[in-house]
This record gives sequence, C-alpha cells and structure tokens, in this order.
Amino acid sequence: MLTASLSLLQAETATAQKWVTVDGDARDWAPLGHLSASDWPNDVTPDTNRTVDLRGYDYDWGGYGPRGDLFAFIFRFADPPFQGSDPTTVELFFDVSTDTTFGDLTTPWQVFSPEYRFIVTGQEDRLTSESYLRYAGGQWCSLSEGADITELDIALLGQYLEGTILWSALGSLPPPDYPSESLAFRWAVQVSQGPYRDYMPDVTGGGYPFSEFFTNIEAYSWGMVKRLYD
Repeated sequence: MLTASLSLLQAETATAQKWVTVDGDARDWAPLGHLSASDWPNDVTPDTNRTVDLRGYDYDWGGYGPRGDLFAFIFRFADPPFQGSDPTTVELFFDVSTDTTFGDLTTPWQVFSPEYRFIVTGQEDRLTSESYLRYAGGQWCSLSEGADITELDIALLGQYLEGTILWSALGSLPPPDYPSESLAFRWAVQVSQGPYRDYMPDVTGGGYPFSEFFTNIEAYSWGMVKRLYD
C-alpha cells in the first residue's frame, strides 16, 4: 500500500509543481489528523507533564517545490507544548554516517551516535529560537542559530508541531528515490522542560533510534500533505 501511495505521489509530482505548507495542520498528513504512529502515553520522566508528552508522529522525505529535497515531520503532544515561562526544548538528532564509531554517543538511546542536531525552543505559546549543529572535532559546533534559520521551517498549531529540514543540511547523501533504497539514516527526538523529559523512540527497556540501525529509512506515506498547484 505504501509503495502504491508513493508511486502515485511521484507521478503527480512529475506533472505539477507542488510544495509543502508548514503550518502545523495535521489534516495535511492524514484524514482527521490521525498520524501514522503513536508514542507511549504518560512516559514523561520524572513525572507526567502533558505539555512535553509526545503522543503521535509522522515523517517522510521528498522533493517539493522551491525548498527542494526535505525531511518532514509532525509531532502531536498530549497538551499544547511551549506553555508557561519555563522554556521547552525539542531536539532532533540525526545519524547519517556509515561509520558507527563517529558521532556523539547520545543517551538514553543505545548505540546511537548522531552527527547532526536541530534544536527548537519556545515558551508562552510561541517558538523563540532555532539552532542547527554538527558534531565535529569531538564537540557540537553551531552552524546556524536564530529566530528563523534557513535550514529549518517549523510551525506550532495547538497540540501539533510540524516542520521540514533541508536534506542538504543532513549531509551530502542524496535522499532515496524508493523506500527500499539503502541509506544509513537514524534519528531520534527529545523534548524537555525543566526536569521533565520525553523521548521518541521510547527508551523503556532500552530503545533504539528510528530505523533500528537497518540501512533503510522507515517509509511513511505523506497522506494528505497539502500541495499547491501552479
């Protein structure tokens, strides 16, 4: 079913220019906002905080319009995130190197050494800062930071946080044309506010980043991604 869906999407893309509108609207991904996957409820450490409690997610990649090749994602929280004066941070980690010994060994996940990292911070119901970092020389180096960096396009709407990342910002490897095409690619997410933490993938019992270290990116359909035609 996924193969058929992706084939149809590729055929449509060939006939008309389209691009993703990042606005936090989950209906662009699936009917009624039902995302492809879910996260364990009430798994926040050290205690339940619904504003950092991830509940659902979806992600994929593709070449869309003026921003070119993108990695796209959407997260659903139990309650709208970035509430109150205490800053909330969402961090996305990416391991795209075939060298498993290179990168920053990142807990709580097992055997996960990302080289790229995106950080989004917000408070008082709004996003306040964005950062793009690369691991080099044994430390994280800031490549871009500010209120609105070019490598990241992100939007908050109620319980949903939606965004796209330029594929070129994740290394030099081209995105795969088909779900079965091999590519080293692993990623994970941490949400934090004060002492509270939530993680995807879930780390209960020892979690592994998405793709579980197979060489194929997990394939999810873009569903009803909003596409604008010329």
